[in-house]
Amino acid sequence: MRFLFLVWANLKRKRLRTLLTLLSVCCAFVLYGLLCTIKEAFTAGVTMAGADRLIVRHKVSLIMTLPVTYGPRMERVPGVVSATHCTWFNGIYQNEPKNFLRQLPVEPEPFLAMYPEYVLPRGKSRPG
Repeated sequence: MRFLFLVWANLKRKRLRTLLTLLSVCCAFVLYGLLCTIKEAFTAGVTMAGADRLIVRHKVSLIMTLPVTYGPRMERVPGVVSATHCTWFNGIYQNEPKNFLRQLPVEPEPFLAMYPEYVLPRGKSRPG
């Protein structure tokens, strides 16, 4: 504590150096936070989906579908229990482009069997 006066006096001596040092430390913390966020974003799908689910898509784009004949071919691969499809297309609510909705039409039974985390109430919205 007796050297606190010397440290404070030295920090005030070269204000530009002190400012640049503090700015570089703040920049380092911000970059570290952003890199951790990017790493989590890349690995979030793997940790959420688990090791027992594989998602396959068309090599060109999300909106291009795989051929229907690929479903039975994928189910014949050793270790594959079931295969289902999920098609993405754009939806807009009340003709407003800012009200963008993600539309994912699926076959209900195989999709809900593959994704048990989606729970729907019994009734007209869920078959069976």
